Amino acid sequence: MERFMPIGNEPGDLEETIEEKNRVPGEEPDYFAGMSFKELVNSGRGRKIPVVNQIVTSRNPEDGELYRAFFTDQSIECHYGDGRRAWKIEMEDAQQAEKVKEYFGQFKPDRDLVKEYYSGDKMKMAVVQSFWLVLFGSR
Repeated sequence: MERFMPIGNEPGDLEETIEEKNRVPGEEPDYFAGMSFKELVNSGRGRKIPVVNQIVTSRNPEDGELYRAFFTDQSIECHYGDGRRAWKIEMEDAQQAEKVKEYFGQFKPDRDLVKEYYSGDKMKMAVVQSFWLVLFGSR
């Protein structure tokens, strides 16, 4: 299984990404047109919402861009500031998930009521793909 998945490597992603770029804000995508909420849920077309352990918003020190990263037990998914996915790393085993947990153990969340949220310069390495690949021993 390929661990790094750039945009377009999941079934339907490339077509949906192209359609999203051409869509007028507020307009529904063609693949949802005419569906009721029940039909949408039963169709499997809607994206599943994963349980997120941590959310990080920070500037990447490599390019200075703002990114948002989502950490689950199964993956790390990083998005550009405008919401497009930049990269994704699948967790191969519990040891990798434990390394993520240890990494976040050295930081305090930014908000008392939202313990999953981290941001700022202290979190800049969390949005760098190569940092995680090296930490996981992939490079």
